[in-house]
Amino acid sequence: MLLKMTRAQIIGSRAQLDATIAALQRLGVLHLEDTPRALSLTSLALDEASMRVQQELSLLAARLDGLLQLLPQIDQPPRTLPAAPQGTREFVDWLRRQLDNLAPPLQALAQRRDELHAEALSLPRYENTLRKLVPLSVELRELENFDTVALLIDTAFRDVLEMMRVELSLITHAQFEIIARDVDERTTAALLVYPRAYAQPVQALLGRENISQVRLPKELAGRSFREALTALEQRQHAVRRELAQLDAELETYARTWRAALEAWRRATRNLVQALTTRAQFGSTTYTFVIQGWVPQRDLNRVRAELAREVGPQVILTTLDERTGARDRTPVAFSNPAPLQPFEMLVRLMAVPRYGAFDPTPLMAFFMPLFFGIMLGDIAYGVLLLLLALYVKRRWATNEAVRNLAQILIYGSLWTIVFGFLYGEFFGTLGEALGLAPLWMPRGGEQILALFVFALALGAVQIVLGLLLGAWEAWREKQRSEFLLKVGMLIVLAALFGVIGVVTEFLPRDLFTPTLVALLIGTVLLIVPSGLMGLVLGPLEMVETVGNILSYLRLTAIGLASVYLALVANEMAGLVGNALVGAILALLLHTLNFALGVLSPTIQSLRLHYVEFFRHFYESGGQEYRPFKLE
Repeated sequence: MLLKMTRAQIIGSRAQLDATIAALQRLGVLHLEDTPRALSLTSLALDEASMRVQQELSLLAARLDGLLQLLPQIDQPPRTLPAAPQGTREFVDWLRRQLDNLAPPLQALAQRRDELHAEALSLPRYENTLRKLVPLSVELRELENFDTVALLIDTAFRDVLEMMRVELSLITHAQFEIIARDVDERTTAALLVYPRAYAQPVQALLGRENISQVRLPKELAGRSFREALTALEQRQHAVRRELAQLDAELETYARTWRAALEAWRRATRNLVQALTTRAQFGSTTYTFVIQGWVPQRDLNRVRAELAREVGPQVILTTLDERTGARDRTPVAFSNPAPLQPFEMLVRLMAVPRYGAFDPTPLMAFFMPLFFGIMLGDIAYGVLLLLLALYVKRRWATNEAVRNLAQILIYGSLWTIVFGFLYGEFFGTLGEALGLAPLWMPRGGEQILALFVFALALGAVQIVLGLLLGAWEAWREKQRSEFLLKVGMLIVLAALFGVIGVVTEFLPRDLFTPTLVALLIGTVLLIVPSGLMGLVLGPLEMVETVGNILSYLRLTAIGLASVYLALVANEMAGLVGNALVGAILALLLHTLNFALGVLSPTIQSLRLHYVEFFRHFYESGGQEYRPFKLE
């Protein structure tokens, strides 16, 4: 359901403004309106000192964000934090001193860690290159007045070496040597030795031909390739040891300071928010005015807390809802805990308009049911349940992931239920294990019955949507919309009657009354739209019938899963090797499980958003965002 909201106005002396803001922020239930615009009052602007404090707080919050990014996430019990001053100005000065003392050593550790991480990434590249060159190398370090250059060339361009020989012979007067070898399928390594006197023209040649040289770090310059490789291996061990030491130091910092930094960040953000929201308050020379929306159930508590914390100088009154206020009234959900994960899915569609019907309970029932009908396998249901429980526990702090996992838990339970009803355990493997269906198996002669069952579910949900739409139209005094919904209900009832007579489920005497009802319903669909109704009425009939037919996907997607599981089981039996057959079955069942989770989720959402909601759902609401502490 949606909470009933009350429009409230708070008036008080400007001397009590700070205390009032603090109390409202702590209560966390007032959704603020732009008061100056509503009452043609002057906006409560910040003075120069407050603006300076706001800027300083924003900078401190940014510094805190940066420091927290340097520290690892850790699980630790609550601990006593350093006491902070109460006044805003005093808190700003105190926090700046704290950060000035804490930031330099922490940033130095983090900077050193980043440098070592970069080095740890680059050293293996040098090592791989040297390992390719070592087989070609000789002890050239003692050759005086000669330079050695290592080259790596793509094997496809190995011919460039012959071109270099010609050019180098001219440059050095044949005083050079090139040793080359293919070190793998794609790389040719080469060592070039030449007199140091010709270094400049040789380097110019290499640059002109775009030949990449192996450049080792400065600390390895002048060493042989073998010595450089040994030094690189030693350096990698040293880097790993130092990184482990730095990580341990950062973890110690995190255990000591992370909780405090997070608390200070919350405090700075709350203070910034308290200063920023003043622009939404109206003011006169001596008073301030705050307007907003409060859940009706919290109104007396807000009034009592303001009187207790601020005093009788601050008065809270309720205001009559103005014409059109419904469009601006914030929308807050209030559902039992088991249904709350589905509020996320309703918001994903759109926030409902204030006062409209909240479809969360219906979605909480139908969506997992549809999911179970489509997947319907005991083994898949158990696997999904275990996976969803793990995800919910692993990402417990992520609300969206936690809600999605809870929805999948409900879906997995229905999957297990329908697995027993269908007699499926990894598809047809249940039959081989002696598992008999409690209702009927999917496939074979039962396919038609399953399609009829899906259509019946679709008819139930669409009729329910039309009934809700008619009730909403009646409540809002929307005569045309009410006639359209009632007309469509009559048309559907008549169509069901005709089908019942044709299939001899109903007596033939009802054929004429159903045709009369069909005519009446069609007229009700046409009349509200005038001449356009001659086109729109039949189109609405066709679209609604199409909505019901869309529920055939409940059976179709389930059958696809059944047949893929059947293929997996039969192919495993056809393969001569038991191990290969088991691996093949595992791969196919993994694919089927992934598709069986993804596809029913998407299709269940589609049936609600496209087929069901269109008949009654009123969107366009403004989400309830109370002014509260972080």
